[in-house]
Amino acid sequence: MIRAPTVAIGQRYFDVRDPTAIASAVTVSLVRQPSPLGAVGDRVLWVEGAALGGLGVVWAWQASFGRVSRWWTVPVAVALGAALPCMAAGARGVVGINWAWLSAAGAAGAGYLCVPENDQYRPLIVMLAVVVVLQRLVGPRSFVGLWTIVMAAVLGAGLFGATGRQSALIGACFAVAVMGLPALVARARPSFVPTVWARWALGVLPTAAAVVVARTGALSRSPWPAVVAVVLTSLGLLVVTAAVVRYGVARAESA
Repeated sequence: MIRAPTVAIGQRYFDVRDPTAIASAVTVSLVRQPSPLGAVGDRVLWVEGAALGGLGVVWAWQASFGRVSRWWTVPVAVALGAALPCMAAGARGVVGINWAWLSAAGAAGAGYLCVPENDQYRPLIVMLAVVVVLQRLVGPRSFVGLWTIVMAAVLGAGLFGATGRQSALIGACFAVAVMGLPALVARARPSFVPTVWARWALGVLPTAAAVVVARTGALSRSPWPAVVAVVLTSLGLLVVTAAVVRYGVARAESA
């Protein structure tokens, strides 16, 4: 007997030829308990994140991608979207869900500060508030999927608001990418258990870095000051983060 092609999500299998089953698979993958960091490379979540990043590009296409020189943002946005589930898991494990939601608000704020067109951020903030409440009602299992959706919307809002200005595109992408700092820490130090002050530092540092880039190079009419701002800010952020990780370890890990 020929079996129907299926996709496995957790302990369940879905018929890929049935649109209803595909919708159910997407829903299950977004709200199910994600794997620990290191096993978060769930292909379905990666594909969904990449698709959301691509949707942001489609939304912003007429506003920001009229010239070929702006098309570098397309693969960057798709790659950022694919990385969002891993970023969410890392943030939850290192700084906690509350700080992760604050980082999403920080990314939106940094994008607002660096793009010429920012009317789209008002409904985005409302969406963020609604999604946070929804996540509280559904429970922590839904966090990775919902955070991914919100951050993809933040990225799309930045791409749209940049209106083709390359420095603003760089600033908007950096505002999302830098929120992956906790995931980077979790990847580099899987056993890292932060103290309270270290958790606060790792929660605040990405937003501070995004704002620095947003209010310096990202405001330039040329892309190069934005590139320099990203490089210098990233180097400074890595140095400070290394110090936080070195001295902010809870005694439970070092014992």
